[in-house]
Amino acid sequence: MLCSVGALALVSSAAVAQAQESAGATAQPQDTSGQIGDIIVTAQRVSESLQTTPVAVSAVTGEALDRKQISNVTQIQYTIPTLQIATAKDGDSSSANIGLRGQIQTYSSITVDPSVGLYVDGIYVARNAGAALDLLDLERVEVLRGPQGTLFGRNTTGGAINLIANKPVYELTGSVRASYGNYDAVNGQIVLNAPLVDDQLAVRVAYQHNQRDGYGRSLYTGQSLADQNVDFFRAQLLIEPGAGPLKILLSADGSWSENNGSLQHTYYVSPTGLAPAVVAACAANSARVGCPAGSPPLVDASDGFYTSRAGLLGYNKSRTLGFGGTIEYDLGGATFKSITSYRELQRTYHQDLDGTSYSLLDTYRGYIDQDQVSQELQLLGKAFGDRLSWIVGAFYFREKGQDLTDSNSLAPVSPTRAVKDVYARNTSKAGYGQLTYEIVDGVRLTGGLRYTDDVRRMRKRAPTLNMATGATGCALRSGLTAPCEFEGKASFNYWSYTAGVDWQASRNAFVYAKVTKGYRAGGLNQGGVDTVSLAPFDPESVQSFEVGAKLDLFDRRLRINADYFYGNYDNVQRATVRVINNLSSNFVVNAAKARIQGIEAEIVAKPFKPLTLSGSFGWIDPKYKEFIDIYSGLDRSAEPFPQSPKYTAGGAADFVIPASFGSVTLHSDYSWRSAQYYEATQVSRVGAYGLWNAQVSVQLNDPDLQLSVWGRNLTKVRYYQSVTDVSSTVLGYATANPGEPRMYGVTGTYRF
Repeated sequence: MLCSVGALALVSSAAVAQAQESAGATAQPQDTSGQIGDIIVTAQRVSESLQTTPVAVSAVTGEALDRKQISNVTQIQYTIPTLQIATAKDGDSSSANIGLRGQIQTYSSITVDPSVGLYVDGIYVARNAGAALDLLDLERVEVLRGPQGTLFGRNTTGGAINLIANKPVYELTGSVRASYGNYDAVNGQIVLNAPLVDDQLAVRVAYQHNQRDGYGRSLYTGQSLADQNVDFFRAQLLIEPGAGPLKILLSADGSWSENNGSLQHTYYVSPTGLAPAVVAACAANSARVGCPAGSPPLVDASDGFYTSRAGLLGYNKSRTLGFGGTIEYDLGGATFKSITSYRELQRTYHQDLDGTSYSLLDTYRGYIDQDQVSQELQLLGKAFGDRLSWIVGAFYFREKGQDLTDSNSLAPVSPTRAVKDVYARNTSKAGYGQLTYEIVDGVRLTGGLRYTDDVRRMRKRAPTLNMATGATGCALRSGLTAPCEFEGKASFNYWSYTAGVDWQASRNAFVYAKVTKGYRAGGLNQGGVDTVSLAPFDPESVQSFEVGAKLDLFDRRLRINADYFYGNYDNVQRATVRVINNLSSNFVVNAAKARIQGIEAEIVAKPFKPLTLSGSFGWIDPKYKEFIDIYSGLDRSAEPFPQSPKYTAGGAADFVIPASFGSVTLHSDYSWRSAQYYEATQVSRVGAYGLWNAQVSVQLNDPDLQLSVWGRNLTKVRYYQSVTDVSSTVLGYATANPGEPRMYGVTGTYRF
């Protein structure tokens, strides 16, 4: 920690030195062609420069997303320090488990909230399912690291991600893009912007189709796995009646995805679990339920990295649809803003979760149906000669949905098929306010407060069927309100806050310090079957201390943004797996206390006009102070934090070569992360890995045409993008989803 503080103190000293050098200087006009440009962000709900925002925020522009071949939410992690995004444990490619600063929710459920909030143009997206959104026609992506106590206060103990789309403008523009790559990857995009009434009405639509053959294969069924087939659209209508004080933005977006499911690669089988007993039982009687023909091995050392032995044909189909309306009205001394939204998600799937030809854990039928409504009202403005900036707001959120699975564990020795049918209804209400006052020139104080009230309701049915005898039963053990039915309700309320000070030490040096308290709602365990596991889990809270500096040095040719943070966590929510009567279920438990500290840094340099260099670094040091398992009574405080690599780092270089016809751009980037544990077990440890990407683009000025040759994971690194380890339970195995192998292709883009 002393080294951490010392490192940041060095950065802050540089800020003071810069201030002293600039004291009394008069700003002079200068050529900015070789300088690092400004980025405008809305991390505090108003537009302001990234370099004068007292928040640890990273912004990736739409142009940078294209250069780095980032086309999906899951790929943002390779350019942002301490950001970790994994696919869902069932391998659903449309789902994303997002973590920041060591805070991640690895269990996707309608009754469990994520620790990192995902927003689309300021609209909250509640569920991990459907969160792996395509990044089409975006202005930028903002990643707010650390708890957002006031303005983005709902379930943001780790941070928040805001996807900001390009808005309609009053001119006819558009683009057409087509790509082709290995694995028969085909991508097509079209964007069209058109004015309908000059300066009053404009529309913008974007559509993308993305498909690819699977890079994995089941050795048992021969089915191609980890394939893609996704369609995505967005439409926006901008209304500014009479170019007056009223502005209305209406939007709609949707996606459709259909594939064969994930590549479940079984890489470990415990000799003490029941998996070997299943093989023995099938060898003795292959007519048992869940036994494959020929008694093949569970795993084989000769199996390829991108193979599975899944015996159940996989299928995954999902659909998302969203509508939004943002109204802004300039009142003169203040601005009123209303953000209204409706979103829905449907998913149908069946999945071999154990990755073997034996029925160790299979979902024969899965179904998710969720919809949400949210309404946010804001009033914001300035006073006292713009020294005071203020905002007050109210937020309402309601979601309801069904989560159904029909699955089986260890079928050859326990042929019981269990249905988990959960109906949930969640509501959240909040009010907040925040003030920023410039007490003297360049020095501002900020204070904000938010009150949140959450109510969770759940109704669960859990009938069972013995596939050998036809006997029916019930997996629930207590609290029945009807035959094989449980109803639960939990309510939570919480105060969160932000307090800080920042100093504009010079035109190009900015430092800040703040303390923030964040909150994540408690919930109900839909996997519960008995009194203990059906009990609600408590809200998670964090008090975070942070200092940071943002510097533009050497005539804005070098930019350094860095921060140090230390957070005290109470009731950390952690997912765990229990097997009761040979039925596997996921649960959330509260770790009593934890602390997380770390450093994040981002650097951009333009040593000369054609060359831009950038890099990022993250270090986190998480530790449980106290963690007693409520089920086993064991002390788990020595366990590692899941999906939290200690170090993350990356770098990129862009070199632009001017030419008579336009330009040639050479791009290369590398992302590295240290070893990590996907679960709190040694078996789930994944070694360090790095990914190298590159792109060469030729830009023609007339016509406006760009041709690119690109490659991802050029060194063919083999890595896992998620791991499920149940080897310590009676299931006795661990599976992983291998990440993409080397991908390469060509892209053509025409703009008009």
